[in-house]
This record gives sequence, C-alpha cells and structure tokens, in this order.
Amino acid sequence: MGRAKRNVLRFVGLCCLLMAAVGFFYTLNYLRFIHEIPIDEETPYFNHAYYIMVTICSIFYTTLCVFGIKFLMLDTKLRYWFLILIVVEIVYFLALGITPAVVEMSIAKSIAAALGVANGGLMPQAITLFLLWAPVLVFWAHSNKALNSGAPNNGRAG
Repeated sequence: MGRAKRNVLRFVGLCCLLMAAVGFFYTLNYLRFIHEIPIDEETPYFNHAYYIMVTICSIFYTTLCVFGIKFLMLDTKLRYWFLILIVVEIVYFLALGITPAVVEMSIAKSIAAALGVANGGLMPQAITLFLLWAPVLVFWAHSNKALNSGAPNNGRAG
C-alpha cells in the first residue's frame, strides 16, 4: 500500500471516529433532558420511538468506531462490512422519511417528534456526505496496483 493510500485510509478512520464521537456526544447530551419532557397526548409513543432510534444510532456509532480503529491500523479486511453499514444507514434514513406517512397518526406524530432529537447525531455524516465518499476511499485504498497494471507474469520472475 502506497503512502497516499495509507494516508487516505487513516483519514477515513479518523473521520469514522470523529463522526461516532459527535454522534455519541449529541445522543448523551439529549439523554440528560429527555426525561423532563412531559408526555403529550398527541405524541403518546414519543419515548418508545426515541429509545428505539437512539438504540439504532448507538449501534451505528459503535460500529463506526470499530471501523475507524481498523482503518487507522491500515486494515481493510472489513471493507465490505463497512459498505453494508453505510447501506443500512442510508436505508434507515429513507425508512424514517417514509414511516410517518404509512403508520397511524398518533404513532406518526410520535416518530416525527422523536426524529430530530434521536437522530441528530447522524447529521454530520449526512452534511459532509460521508456516506458517499468514505466507502469509495476505503475501496480505493484497498485496491492493489499490481492487479491493475496488466502484468501477465502471475507472480513468476521474467
């Protein structure tokens, strides 16, 4: 692996850890205040929706930490699992947008109310388009230059 690829992989690893840290900080910051919010009759399932979303996001952040550490160690063996995480996060974003339109009104209002508070920690990934460029850079860093050079020797000397 060349110097540029090592640096790019370390950059992605650092970004993974930073995104996870921001997400955890955001989530823990709001967990302190969430119990002070009175239950509203229009959003009776707010707490359920909130805790389900926070659990899902915490799994994302934890997994992102694991990938960040692996990438900082220049290990790309888990690159396909990283891609799966990214796809699952994108599906999660899309599902959250659709869910309030297809469920009962009181559940939909509860989900909508919990949406921003519970998922705000994922916003740095969305704002920086991390979900688009990070997997591309990881797969590029893993790519082997010898495979692309067209050398027909199959590992044999001259």
